Formats: sequence, C-alpha cells, structure tokens
Amino acid sequence: MNTTAQQSTHAASVTLFTGTDEFDVSRHARQFVDAVCPPAEQTLGLEIIDAACDTIEEAVSAVRRCLDGICTVGFFGAGKLVWLRDATFFYDGKPGKYEEVKQAVAKLTEEIKRGLMPGSRLVISAAQVDKRTAFYKAVEKAGAIKLFNLPEKSYQWDKHAATVAESMLRDAGLNARADVIRLLVERAGHEGRQLAIEIEKLALYLKGRAEVKASDVLDIVSPARERGYGELTDAVSKRDLPNALRIARQLIQQKENPVGLIIGLETRIRDLLVYRTALARRWARLGGSDDWPKVEWNASPEAEQFFAALPNDPRKANPFWAGILAKQASRFGLETLQQMQRVLVEEHGRMTDGSAPADILLDCVLIKLLGAQREPLPARP
Repeated sequence: MNTTAQQSTHAASVTLFTGTDEFDVSRHARQFVDAVCPPAEQTLGLEIIDAACDTIEEAVSAVRRCLDGICTVGFFGAGKLVWLRDATFFYDGKPGKYEEVKQAVAKLTEEIKRGLMPGSRLVISAAQVDKRTAFYKAVEKAGAIKLFNLPEKSYQWDKHAATVAESMLRDAGLNARADVIRLLVERAGHEGRQLAIEIEKLALYLKGRAEVKASDVLDIVSPARERGYGELTDAVSKRDLPNALRIARQLIQQKENPVGLIIGLETRIRDLLVYRTALARRWARLGGSDDWPKVEWNASPEAEQFFAALPNDPRKANPFWAGILAKQASRFGLETLQQMQRVLVEEHGRMTDGSAPADILLDCVLIKLLGAQREPLPARP
C-alpha cells in the first residue's frame, strides 16, 4: 500500500482510496470511515452514496447527491461525512467517458478546490482513477490519496495475498504461522474478497480459538481457485505426496488430461535435473531466503559447454523462477531425479497404450515418485 498525502489522512477533508486491488480499496475505505465516524454516530453523521454506476444518468445522479451531501450541514450543526462508494466514473471508460459525466465530475473537482465547508468531510473509493485528470490532481493537492495496488507481476500475487491475509486474520482476532497463511492462499486463491469469506468461515469454525492451524484450513477453506498443471508439479517438487494426490484428483475432476499432466511432470523433472547438476558441479550456488530463493551462476568452460547444449539456458531464465527451481532441485539427489525421470517415461508409455485407466495410473505415478523416497535430503550446496 502506498500513500500520497498533503496532510495527515485523518485531518484531510477529502480522502481518496484507489488502486488495482479493488477489494483492498473497499476494505480500507470502510475501516477509515468507521474510524472517522464510529458506527454509533453513523445514523446522523454518515451519508453513503453508492457510485458503482453503469449508465450516464446513474453517474450524474451520484455526483449530484455527493455535491448536495458535502454542501449540507449535518444534523444539529454536527460534522458530516459523505462516502462516495465504489465509484466507476473517474477514468475514461463507461460511463466516465461521456461528456455529461465529465461535466458533473468537473463540478465536484471545483468544489474540492474551493475547500469543503467546515465540518464536512468526503471519502471517495474508486478502483480506477485517471491520475492525469484535474479531479485526481485536486484531491492530491487538497486532501489525501491512499493507493492499494496489486503487484504488476503475476508471480508476486500470492506473496501479496499472504500479506493481505495476515492483515485480515489480525483484524478478525486470529493468527497463523507463515506456512499456514501460504496454505490458506494456495487453497483459496489470491483474490481479496474470497480470502475475506474464508477467514470469516475460519473465525466461526474456531469458536474463540485464536490460532489457525493447517488442519483448520484443510477442513474449512474451500479450494476456490482451479488448480493448474503448475500446482501439481510444485507439489511433486516439494516432495509433498498427500498434496500432490489431492491436486491430481481435483485436476482430473476438472477434466484435465492425465497424459498432459504426466508430460508436465516430465518437463519439471528435466528442469530439476539441470539445476541439480549445476548445483552439484558448483556451476550454481543457491542463496536468498526460503520465500525468495536466488541462484548465482559461476562461469567455467565446462558449464558453458553444458548449458550451450540445452534447448533453454537456465542462466537466461527469469531470476525469481530460476531461484524457485534451484530451491526445488536442492531437495533431491541426482540419482533420485534420474530414477523419477525413468518412472515417468515408463508410466507415460503405459498411459498411452491403454493398459489401465489413465487417472488411476496417475495416482500410481505420484506414489512411485514420492511414496517410496527414504533417502535424507541432500545437503544444501
């Protein structure tokens, strides 16, 4: 969360909540409104204007009601808070692109520039706001802007969701270890609204117990997001047989092709063999943290020859993804990965010759890959 403000947020007469994380925008706006105007005072001191508009008429009406609200004295001369909630017309899309709406927003902008009447405050929540507009610049100068953006890179969404989930758990009076929070996100997905629903379910289920355990998440949290090939290969790469079996069965229920799944596993094990070979020969060194592993490459004639013969040079891969694969490879010995590769090739052949149902064979593959492993984890290179 980033904040831009000319004065402290609670002192500003106008506060804008915006950003690409739509749920977080609404959540923090609600928290702010409750802090400024406590629920016991909201009957007389708060006016909420729903501004999630689809038509020109709805948008113009919402802005007019907002103007009327901030220009009207509160009951018995008390202060008044107006919340223009979930506005959809502060950017150049429907309905904000139409001239009638732009004119209405321009009137609101002028009112903000002049300054609100004493005792009046305005809160605006809007996921999309064009920063180039006079409206945005007026709020930036006269009030406070709070930004809640999703990470630009999709591979960072789960990490962001874990941070959001931790905050939601705290707000609900709950706490959980980092690995339990990651499991919650893995199961529910990174969308804020779904996380909020699942955390509310957890709070009801725990009946006053504060600590959330992994078993609670598995019992109560719905697997809301569809699992993909990558989640199955990640579970195998983490040597997590129970989770790999659960994911595989859900993928089969989603009508995924078992042959496609085993091909994905073959590809991942080939990649891990490359990284494990590089680590073993000290062409690469694993560093960073568990949450953000990093791989450093060491130059040598043997390494150059080895990587040049590969279809894809891992040294040119995305650094974050390279770190993940190196971390996963470090969990296995070379001989184990080679044996896993042989198992996958053999079972792939059995799947394609129709000797047994492919979904049953997929379970057998996972058990052969992970169920019989007993060697200790290799030392970290």
